[in-house]
Amino acid sequence: MEKATFFEGLRASREKSEMSPEEAAGNWDLPVSAIYEAIRYPESHKELMKLEAQEERYRLQEKGISL
Repeated sequence: MEKATFFEGLRASREKSEMSPEEAAGNWDLPVSAIYEAIRYPESHKELMKLEAQEERYRLQEKGISL
């Protein structure tokens, strides 16, 4: 799994469950600093995340999965 994809999933899951960063850290047994990094990562790596999403779409389409 790409780092950007992992961070985006972690961030989205935390927001959906409405957990505080401290609660999320306890829930996933991660340091609070990792949760804050996950929160900041998408904003500071927009281009990388865009490229990874394009690559994932391409891979799915190559497997015959239409989006």
